This record gives sequence, C-alpha cells and structure tokens, in this order.
Amino acid sequence: MTRLDTVIIFTARMSELAAFYQEALKLGEPTNNGPQHVGWALGATYFGIDQIDDVAQGEPTLRGPSVWFAVNDLDATFTRCVLAGSHGPLPAGVETDG
Repeated sequence: MTRLDTVIIFTARMSELAAFYQEALKLGEPTNNGPQHVGWALGATYFGIDQIDDVAQGEPTLRGPSVWFAVNDLDATFTRCVLAGSHGPLPAGVETDG
C-alpha cells in the first residue's frame, strides 16, 4: 500500500505562512513547533512548514514542496521510479532497455 506521508513547504516567512494555514484551515495547535519548523499531524499525513533563510526578503524561494510517500517495498518502488524515468542509480542487478 502506498500513502501520502508528509508534505513540507519551504518559505522565508514561516510564521506568517503557518498562521495563515492554521487559521484558514482551522488546523489547531501544531504538533511540532520550533524556530525552523512548524507542523501538524493531519490524520495519517504530516503537513509542515520549514523556515529558509537563504533568500532575500520578498523574493520567491524557487523551491517546491517536499512530498514523501510511505510504501511497503522501498527497493521495488525505487526501481519502478527509476524505470519510469526518475534520475538515480539503479539497485544492483537491475537493468534497463536503454
């Protein structure tokens, strides 16, 4: 079984973004709250926001979210991802047609 496990958003304005999601989605108190990360356990999925400081104030971060999946067989899933076109080394013993 595969399920969405974690989604992390990166921002230079973590406190403001966390307050927005907390109010707009009625998330309640975060399950994790620190100077560089805030997050909520939402059923079986974790939603978090990470502070990044390497961008100028007001500039876009140019980073997409980090999305994690929970799978039963990591090696088989990794092999399928690579064979489907993702970039990375194949596990030992796995060959492609190209």
